Amino acid sequence: MRLFHKAAILLLASSGIQPLAADDLPQPFTAHYGGSKRVLLFDVSAEATVRLERFAQHIRYTSRSQIRWSFYRRQFYDCSIIAIEGGKLYPRQYRHTDSGSDKYRVDTTFDWPAASASTLRGDSPEPRVVPLQWPTWDTLSVQVAIIDAAPKQLPGSESGAAVIERGKLAHYTLRYNGEVATDTRLPGLRVVQVVSERAGTQDSETAPGSALWLAPEQHWVPVKIELDDVVLQLLELPLIEAVDEGSDEAVPQC
Repeated sequence: MRLFHKAAILLLASSGIQPLAADDLPQPFTAHYGGSKRVLLFDVSAEATVRLERFAQHIRYTSRSQIRWSFYRRQFYDCSIIAIEGGKLYPRQYRHTDSGSDKYRVDTTFDWPAASASTLRGDSPEPRVVPLQWPTWDTLSVQVAIIDAAPKQLPGSESGAAVIERGKLAHYTLRYNGEVATDTRLPGLRVVQVVSERAGTQDSETAPGSALWLAPEQHWVPVKIELDDVVLQLLELPLIEAVDEGSDEAVPQC
């Protein structure tokens, strides 16, 4: 059960995203989330810390999350490295680790010149390779892409997206519902709702829809996520950080 890792599919990037100037890219931030759900006799709680770091030519986006119930705790780490080229975002690397077992580890490498992406999973010695056509995202870099795209979407608009999930291509329909009224832990914030539905994958798997709320005044940082009947809410105003405009000739690592 990877609550925040799965939540990435809520933030699918529009296939119609246009090239952006560097100044229009998402601002660096650190945000903390929490939520809970009653399951049988136990309260299952989830926590996550998400950080976006901006460099001259790259973005590093990370999520450190955990779920707890009774005496059980399970921790997850997700990381995406994204290149900024000509104002476009190109995922380069994705990593997921799970304290439950190494078999859940996922490492995806994007080779844009070769138009292919290769994924190594902890439960399989053979890599899975899928073709690449921009824009294609991993399950974390889509968050950066949708934060980029959300200010340009009209209420009621829909778009599609391709996302690599554990080495397979999945397709989603994303609907922008515009500004809505909703309860948050930070009253007074204007929020915009985004709903996604999974259209299918290569092996015809299906998944239920989910909902996400973004805060325009907070650089479109997510403030509320609904997933599998668990609501993760922003616990405090995000820390908006400075862009590191220095040289980053060495690609940031996960």
